[in-house]
Amino acid sequence: MLLEVENGIWNNGTITFVDEAQLIQKHTGTSLNSGSGDLTITQEGSNNLYNYNYWSAPVHRNGNWQVNYLETETGSIGFTTNKNANPLASPMEWSSRWLYTFNGLADAYADWHGVSPTTPIIPGLGYTMKGSGNLSVLDQKYVFKGIANDGDIFIDVLAGDEILVGNPFPSALDAVRFINDNLSVIDGSLYFYEQFTSNDTHVLNQYQGGYATYNLLGSVGIPVPVNGGVSSKGGPKDYIPVGQSFFVKAHTAGRIVFKNNQRAFKKESLGESVFYRTSDETTTDTRIKYWLAFRDAASNESTIALGYDTNANAGFNHGYDSRTFNELSNEIYWAITDEELCIQALNSFDVLDEIPLGIHITDSGTYTFEITETLNFPESETIYLKDNQTNMFYDIMGNGITLNLNSSVDVSRFSIVYQKGQVLSSQDLNANPVSVFYNIEKETLVLHGVENLNEIQSLNIYNLLGQNIQSLNNVNSKNVDLSFLNSGIYIAEITDKSNKKIKLKFVKP
Repeated sequence: MLLEVENGIWNNGTITFVDEAQLIQKHTGTSLNSGSGDLTITQEGSNNLYNYNYWSAPVHRNGNWQVNYLETETGSIGFTTNKNANPLASPMEWSSRWLYTFNGLADAYADWHGVSPTTPIIPGLGYTMKGSGNLSVLDQKYVFKGIANDGDIFIDVLAGDEILVGNPFPSALDAVRFINDNLSVIDGSLYFYEQFTSNDTHVLNQYQGGYATYNLLGSVGIPVPVNGGVSSKGGPKDYIPVGQSFFVKAHTAGRIVFKNNQRAFKKESLGESVFYRTSDETTTDTRIKYWLAFRDAASNESTIALGYDTNANAGFNHGYDSRTFNELSNEIYWAITDEELCIQALNSFDVLDEIPLGIHITDSGTYTFEITETLNFPESETIYLKDNQTNMFYDIMGNGITLNLNSSVDVSRFSIVYQKGQVLSSQDLNANPVSVFYNIEKETLVLHGVENLNEIQSLNIYNLLGQNIQSLNNVNSKNVDLSFLNSGIYIAEITDKSNKKIKLKFVKP
């Protein structure tokens, strides 16, 4: 059920929302809610004794929320300072050892700030709490009771802050609207945490779980870590359910804002929102996207995504590019200057694209690269993994390719391309097939298969504005030095003496 109100609610009684009922208020500005009564709304969370739930209260009392205000369907709850709650306690019990908020500039574990059950938490901030371990239910139903949060809610941040915020409303939150309303302050990526149901430890480096990532281009799910376990959630999508918190990062000082126009009525039972969770939207996405999986011999897997959007360019795009958030021993990432991305957006699809792919390998062994999903990708095109050391091209759209990799951190060895080099016809350049590729490690343009360099009339390097950066009318080497170029995207154009041309679009990190 949806209760939709144009302005404020004056409540001196009790408004109880059952099942998936939600409240949406449509006015702008500050809250118009008042009265001495309560709105009651529920949400389910994991009851695993070892697993964190990431919460955000949809109601307040006297302007704030305290964890000890939480109830179950049977009444008030208790807290212990022990590491483990007593699953048999009555009333039900939770451990206060695992209550935290997060806000910090250091991108460090020390930026978790412990709170007590009575610490005031302002609307819009997230907090963590582990389950009670009570085996009578798999998912515990939590009851939030207070005055419904409403209107503009602000969180002040500093440049570089990573902060745990959350949906502050008793309704779902439109993630796209939230990001767009805050792009002047945050980088536009939302990170959602999940611990797997099989997790059975409080020891940090043994946790089974991780972070899923969402931005305006798309999402990637949680990687399958070395510690094992399986995510049940997939990649997050467009709506954030009641009570869910998530991480954002500020790129400048300012105020994160939650507003009534970000609210939406979306039901978890219909797959429209799930706690943490996912949603299946019916809107049509016409953008080209694909997802690249990277897995080791033990089937530990992580996935990164790439797509094309007219709002993006070759640099870092707030809202469309997302930095990696999971610390993995073995991983791949999209490599742009000083950034490691799990989601990257480019402006428009071009078969000449060459996209640097970084690798971080701690454990030498066999690894598989595979395209696991595509959206709107041209049927006539193929996605190749290019090895810049060997100039080998591997079709990774079928069953993928498995390679033996040594321990290394490298942004120059691999690229993603859509064709096997740039090949001239056999009638050109002294009847020899010629391929052209850019060697990132050596910063050279390689003319493979050229026997007679005198057949080349000219070689020009252009930037994306069409400006000629370098012109060579006398090519005297099959390895053309391009180390003078700044980081960016370029087009190399080679013309032979019969005026046949070959073009290569490449990225210099």
